[in-house]
Formats: sequence, C-alpha cells, structure tokens
Amino acid sequence: MDTIAGELGLLILLSAVVFLPGSAILVVSGGWRRWSGLQRYVVAAGLGLAFYPILFYTTRALLPQARLDRWLLVGLLLVALLITLWGSWKKRIFLFRPERLEWVALLILGLTLASRIWFGHDYPFPAWSDSLHHTLLTDLTAESGRLPRTLAPYFPNVLDMYHLGLYSLSGTVQIISQAPAHEALLWTTQFLNGLCGIGIYLALDRYAGRRGAILGLALAGLFSAHPALWANWGRFTQLSSVVLLPIAWVFFLELVLPRAPSAETRPRPGQQAWAIFFAAATGAAVFLYHFRVGIFYILLLGVTALVTWALVRSRAKAHLTLRALLVTGLGMLIIILPALWAAAGAYLATRVTPAGLLDPDQQEQFLQDYYRFPLTSLPYLAAPVWLLVITGFAALFGLITRNVLILITLLWALLLLLVGNLYLLEIPGLSFTNLGAILIMLYIPIGVILGAALEEGFRRLPQKLLGRATTILVVVILGAGLLAAWSRAKTVEPYRHFVAGQDIAAMQWIDENTPADATFAINTYQWLPQAIHGTDA
Repeated sequence: MDTIAGELGLLILLSAVVFLPGSAILVVSGGWRRWSGLQRYVVAAGLGLAFYPILFYTTRALLPQARLDRWLLVGLLLVALLITLWGSWKKRIFLFRPERLEWVALLILGLTLASRIWFGHDYPFPAWSDSLHHTLLTDLTAESGRLPRTLAPYFPNVLDMYHLGLYSLSGTVQIISQAPAHEALLWTTQFLNGLCGIGIYLALDRYAGRRGAILGLALAGLFSAHPALWANWGRFTQLSSVVLLPIAWVFFLELVLPRAPSAETRPRPGQQAWAIFFAAATGAAVFLYHFRVGIFYILLLGVTALVTWALVRSRAKAHLTLRALLVTGLGMLIIILPALWAAAGAYLATRVTPAGLLDPDQQEQFLQDYYRFPLTSLPYLAAPVWLLVITGFAALFGLITRNVLILITLLWALLLLLVGNLYLLEIPGLSFTNLGAILIMLYIPIGVILGAALEEGFRRLPQKLLGRATTILVVVILGAGLLAAWSRAKTVEPYRHFVAGQDIAAMQWIDENTPADATFAINTYQWLPQAIHGTDA
C-alpha cells in the first residue's frame, strides 16, 4: 500500500471512530438540541472519545473472556453511521452552514491537524522510550480484543496501576485497519493531538464568546508548543485525557450554569438525565485515559462547584450545584469503580517512595531529577515568559470583571501547582505526581483565561468598532497561525527519535538470520536512581 494512501486511510478511519459513536448517541438521546453549529461536532467527538475506554473497561469487568473483534467493532460503527445519517436526513442535525467565525475555527483546526499529520509523515515511528510500552499495549489489545492485565509475554508487569484507555482507541484502529501497532498508535495520537483545542473552543464558545473561542483554539493547537511537542516524548496517555477534559468540564458546566435555551436548542423533557449521563461518562473517561489527569479533573469539578455555589443568590441554585456535583461524581464512580478499585489497592499496597529505599545521596538525586523544577524550566515546560505575563494580566482583568470562567480556571491552575509540590510534605501517598506533568498542560488554563479575557475586552468596545476589531483579530490569528503551524510541524527533538531506516533494515536482518530467542544488548542510561532508560531502536 502506498504510504500516503495508507496514512490517509487511517485518518479517515480515525474520523469515523472518534465521531460516529458520539453523533449516534446525540441523535438517540436528543441531546443535540442543547448545541448548535460546530458545537455539535465537538460534543459528538467528546462522546466518541469517551465511548471506547468505557466499552473496553466495562466489557473486561463484566465479561472478562469476551473479545471485541473486527466485525463487532465495524458493526458498531456501521450502526452508528446509519443512526447519524438518519438524524441528519430527518432532523438535519449535522447539516449546517458555518457562520463566518465558525469557518475561521475550522481553518484553525485544519492548520492544527495539518501540522500534526506533517510531523507524523516525517517521523513515522513513535518517539522516546514510553512509545515502546504504548506500542506493545496497543498490539496486545488488538490481538486479544480486550484490555490486557499484564504485559506478558513481553514483561511480567501487572497493569492494575496503569491507565489503559488509550489502547481501547489505538487498539480499535489496529483491529479495524489491520495496520501495524506502531502505525495505529502514531496516527491515533497525532489525530488526537490535532484535536487538542476543541474542548477549549467549546468551553469559550459556550460560556464566553466565539472570538475568544477562536483565540483559545489557536493557542492550544498552534501558538503553544504543548501538546504538539509531546509527539517527541511519547506522552500519549496524558494527551488522550487532556483532549477530553475540557469537553467533560463543559458537560458539568451545563449542569451548574445552564444557559437559557433558544428555540433551536431547547431540550425535551427528560433531557436532564442525559445531561447528567454525558457529564459522568466523559468525566469517567478522563480518568480511564489517565488516572492522574482524572484526579486533576476532580479538582476542577470541586473548584467549579465551589465558585458557582459562592456566586449564586438563591438556595435553589445552591442545591442545584450540590446535586450536580453529587450525581456526576456518583456516575463517574460507578463507571470507573472496577479500574479504580484495582488501581487504588495496588497503589496503597506498594506505595513506598523511591526515596525511602535510597541512600541520602540517591534520595537527593531522585528529588532533583523527578520532583524539582527550577523557574528556568517554565519556558520549555509551560509557555514563554511573555505569554505567562500576558496571561497574568488577563487573569487580573478577569477577576476585576468577575468573569466566572476565568475565576474557576485560575483557581484550578493554582491548585494544580500546589498539587505538583505536595512532595515537600514528605507524605508518600500524596506525592502521586510531579510538577512537570502539570506544567505541560497549563496550555488549557492559558487558553481559557486569554480567550475569556478577550471577550470581556470586546464587550467593552463601542458597537461601531466591533466589526473592524473582529476582522483585525481574525487576520492576525490566521496570519500568525500559518507560521505557527509550520513551527509545530517542524519542532523536533532528534535525540528522542530512536528508530531510523538503518534500524529497520537491521531488524529485518535479525528476523531472517537469528534464532527467535536470541538476546541483544542495547544502550541505556540511568534516568532515575532506580529507572534504567533505553536509547536504542
């Protein structure tokens, strides 16, 4: 198969895999009425992303020997396609004429996807050491038709403490396409990376305005080095979770900050149950894609509930917020309980900090390498200093104007920074993450804060200047976005890409000329005192 044709086929398949389950759910539930225009597509993508980890984890819990094979998965997609086509024909649910600013959003999304596709075409093998286990787990999922419990036969590692949601998606792509595991993984994650800003767009378009939504979409996808840079790191499980996180948050906001519906978006009776289900399912999927990001998301839910509770002026609305938090949390817990139970048990049974097993010199080195991040690392791990400064002023402006979205996002970001420094308390069970994992996802609060602040500024412009100012904004974003897309496609850390053409030739020779049980030495270095890091293809 021609390489470009094969890549194009995988991208078309990924579009169907991500969109169709969610679009069918929207049609069946009638939940599409809450949304309009491009929002419906983003919501459908979010529900589609949540569908696979819930399907695979629930099947493993209830039917541990069941196999989700190619024909079953293709059949589900065909049913979803028929439902979607019926909804589009009968109700014109997914047939819409984009407004001018929606066209701009589509152009930005297209540039973002193009930059990720270009990178994937130039570097067709997943990078860095994490990509090894991502590829193996994708392959194990595809071969067995279920989520694996160990890395056997490759390694004896038990996977109770590891999040497997990504492989329900990449494994599905491999099962249906029959592509090699590394290709299914690479294109699944690059496709997800191209969607990195759609949740930010949805939140801002829904609760701030479309100009701010466009800025937030461009910041995440084009102007920020993250998460595009993660393709060099193999940071794929966290990527899948943070793509879904803002969409899940919007579903929760719909419960605590319901908008007055228009004639087009007015929900039918009984839709509240579906709204709760959407919030719980997408929130649960955030956890199943990445356990730590799931904890970060729970903190966001708590902050959102507290802020909205503090701002309401009636007891009825306060009770609404509390009920929304409780039912969403309960729904999430029911869905994730099998995975959570195993992960929590393994975590509590084995949680001894590496520092407790090391001599003082090794302990200090471990803290230095894993937990401590100097201020000089901020431009690389978070954002350029100038962007952080602008975000700070935007946050201050949002506080002055009492913008709810900015207040929630700012408090969440500050709380995350505190979580990243919990190791200072020297309580083993609390140091479940390091600051680096938090810094690299700050593009989400940066995009939300700047987008919401931009809308606050535009609201204060004279009406006669709005059109001209909007045009200038669009021209600047698109012009800068073209340059930024090139930068995202070409931002490469070559030392993290282990596999080259010569390596493939060597592996083919090994397959043809050495015994199946032959052993080979590889280059390594000591990443952490107890972690050996391979550097060979």
